[in-house]
Amino acid sequence: MDEQKTNLSLPFAAVGDGAERCERTAQFLGFEPLSSNWVYCPNQFFDTCLPYRSRGCVRLVGYMIRRTLGWRDQHGDPIDQPHILTSYNELIRDAGISRGAIRDALDEAIKWGFIRCVNPGRRSVQDETQLNGVYELRWDEESRTYETDPKQFRGFVVQGCRTDIPNQFFDVVIPNEPLAVIKVVGVVIRQSIGFEARFGSRRKEAQLSYTDIQRRSKIGSRDTLNEAIRQAIHANFIQLASLGYFDPNAGRASLAAKYALKWLSNNTYHPTGSKTVPGKIPDLKPTNRFKNRTETGSKTVPANRFKNRTGIETKQRNETLKQQQAVVASVNLEAAKKLAEAGFDLKTAQVLALGHSLADVEQQIAWLPLRNPSSNPLGLLRRAIENSWPAPLKVQHAELSQDHPGREFVRHFYAGKAGNEGQPTAEPTPTEIAIADAFVKLLLAEWAEPSRVPDWGRQFGAFVRRTQESEPRKVRTFPLAVRLFGDTYAAHHRGEKRNFLQRVYQTNRSEVEARMKPAWYGYVAGVETRVAVEQRADYERFEAWRLERRGELANFRPGSSVALAALAHHDSERKRLDDFRAFFPDATLDFWPWVKTQNTNIQTA
Repeated sequence: MDEQKTNLSLPFAAVGDGAERCERTAQFLGFEPLSSNWVYCPNQFFDTCLPYRSRGCVRLVGYMIRRTLGWRDQHGDPIDQPHILTSYNELIRDAGISRGAIRDALDEAIKWGFIRCVNPGRRSVQDETQLNGVYELRWDEESRTYETDPKQFRGFVVQGCRTDIPNQFFDVVIPNEPLAVIKVVGVVIRQSIGFEARFGSRRKEAQLSYTDIQRRSKIGSRDTLNEAIRQAIHANFIQLASLGYFDPNAGRASLAAKYALKWLSNNTYHPTGSKTVPGKIPDLKPTNRFKNRTETGSKTVPANRFKNRTGIETKQRNETLKQQQAVVASVNLEAAKKLAEAGFDLKTAQVLALGHSLADVEQQIAWLPLRNPSSNPLGLLRRAIENSWPAPLKVQHAELSQDHPGREFVRHFYAGKAGNEGQPTAEPTPTEIAIADAFVKLLLAEWAEPSRVPDWGRQFGAFVRRTQESEPRKVRTFPLAVRLFGDTYAAHHRGEKRNFLQRVYQTNRSEVEARMKPAWYGYVAGVETRVAVEQRADYERFEAWRLERRGELANFRPGSSVALAALAHHDSERKRLDDFRAFFPDATLDFWPWVKTQNTNIQTA
């Protein structure tokens, strides 16, 4: 078949209520084998994005990876489509992101280096049609090192470090499931088929304890983790390949459970040979796993560990564990109290407080008015807490200091672009400031003069305006201006620096010459005195030559003002010393070599 793409209306990608999601889950019987449909996904998505970012950001980056790396031609080769043209409606329909969370998801993905904005787009206004935003995955084309630290991440590795991931993980799991379920399935993928052995083979299953999954997924509550694993198994995303075992005597007999993806072609078969009935969830915490955990010999039944989840009631094993759980319970109860005061009923407040600190809850409550809630403020607050939404744009904007280089550059860019010679009036967005920061950093690396940043912004704006004067559709936004004209202006910037340094150089030479010439003439006079004594015959010839020159000047228009001025100049000390240097040529008598011997810090060349 010709090079074509599958319909962009992805299956199971629409956002619906709980009943619809349950219906889609019931239809899912396992992942299709990798021989059919798969995405050549960067492993860094599982290492730097999925464990740390909000649900909206994870869904957005997953959607970008699916759109960018998930299409193939008739020969099975990837179709290169680096730029993704998308609208809010597409992100709602295909990526599973609510309209109110799209802007925060885009800003978060750009801030942490997963995507970059090619053109932010614009709404439909009078005389201008709607322009969809254009985004692309961000690739690390400079360092090319595999970075797992989210704070150091600057883009996906260009070559290698990727895994064939079933399309359905991006089409079914990410757009529809809670973040905890997505994380659990992602951990199983990363530690099984995402792990390449020494000789190139891939694991079929992963031996993972609760602690391993919790550490890799960054899920704070073990109770939330337990429920996420149960949901993932019930939805046929993963399967329990073998039960784990905990040695009550703290010996080496302990063994972590093994998990694997549920494959469509092998629904009821585990790699270990055990069989399970689809839909029947095995006991994730066997009753002998935590027997005799402490020296007191107390026994607990993990299956009943959380009898009343909303009440945060746990069975205590010893006095130390009681004290630890009392601290956790008190923090959660305080958070639940704050949520109840905000308007939630007590049961909902207690459930929502699980896994979230009091500081996080108070922060999200304080940010709620800045998110412009309309019909359902409590629903918006709940989503913000569950997904750990970052600060609203207004807060991020306010946190930028007034003399922030990127902010000043953008403000003066728009002023220069509009021909405004007065104070700038446009206020840039955090996205524009982030782009400007990187651009200004490059300019400062060439020319370390932070005070010139506003002038550079105006120059760049004026440069874009002049370049676009004959164009029917002019560049309106700063990010697009940087993308289209940033390299050209950077080259102009380097030329301006060279011209400036040349002017400074000439100015410095003139200043040094005016300051050092008197002392230099004193040095030449000293040499003249020494030559007059040590080389008397040569010096007498010099004096005779000088006398002959004076006679010639006196015979030219005798008595005229010109002749008198010429004779006065000839008889001056400086003229005599200049003639001495000409009669006795010596490099040590030149001005600039002598200056270097007096002060090595003076730049003369």
